[in-house]
Amino acid sequence: MDGKILIVDDVATNRIVFKVKLGAACYRPLMAASGMDCLRIARSEQPDLILLDLMLPDLPGVEVIRHLREDPATRDIPVVVVSSSTLLEDRLSAFAAGADDVFVKPYDDDVLMARVRNLLRSRQDLADLTEGHDPLMFGLAEPGAEFAHPGVLALVTDRPDMALKLRRDLAALIRDRMVVLGQSDTLSEVAPGRLGADVYVIDATGAQLDRALRQVSDLRSRTATRHAGICLMTGLRLPPEALMAYDMGANALVSADMPVAEVAMRLRSVMRRKRRADLRREQLQDGLRLAMVDPLTGLYNRRYATARLSAIADQACAGKVGLAVMIADIDRLK
Repeated sequence: MDGKILIVDDVATNRIVFKVKLGAACYRPLMAASGMDCLRIARSEQPDLILLDLMLPDLPGVEVIRHLREDPATRDIPVVVVSSSTLLEDRLSAFAAGADDVFVKPYDDDVLMARVRNLLRSRQDLADLTEGHDPLMFGLAEPGAEFAHPGVLALVTDRPDMALKLRRDLAALIRDRMVVLGQSDTLSEVAPGRLGADVYVIDATGAQLDRALRQVSDLRSRTATRHAGICLMTGLRLPPEALMAYDMGANALVSADMPVAEVAMRLRSVMRRKRRADLRREQLQDGLRLAMVDPLTGLYNRRYATARLSAIADQACAGKVGLAVMIADIDRLK
């Protein structure tokens, strides 16, 4: 998978190690040694992902993330924090500022690379929507509204004790509505024409992992749930097979021993990115609709009429029936 990845670290050795790893995976690494360099390169080069250290010589990493998220040119670039800090407060601050994921050293290289592939794929899916078009054409450069209604978070498990505990722990930390679904009922809850939950948290502990992976694949294949956020909750140790979840479309992995405050922040991060993607798709649909509809009258315009009249004429010829066109003129409309 091709992609430009900006490495931001004040230690030259760390930058070189990342450059070698990413180069071996056929990515194009860019490097910055300070927060200001990161902001400058991110704006000029538009990388597909940023690997960011929290300890920088000029700006704290959290402040760099805030600047990236406030700039319309860089707000959608995924940011993965790679830090040596083991403090929970630092991880929570990074997520609150807008980081998409946080890795604490020492970390598993395979997990990090799987997450990189996952975020790059998600970013490319959004980029494909407007490829070859000016973002201003569809209003895609406009910032979204600050207020967002509570979403729906579905806890998918056949263990009522786990669902009740997680629901109770998260209730004070997130404002989204939580529902509990059995693993066999997840897809049946989505009726035709009805949207599913915004984020699914799937029980993947112990023997449930294989079933959880199949559910990820099923959710991604259904129209109503293919754009939903998906989070797998694993056991105390992350099995190697769990990495497949990232490549199958999961957005986050959380472990049973993770502090509940961090679980909540990771879920909020998934919800935030999902809503940004939904907004992008809605803006695109509105732009396509306005390309064929006159905004003043709400009537179809000439671009739509030309193609539609041609189709009607072809049908009339094929059916050997008559065709009439009525033209109505409204005086002084313009």
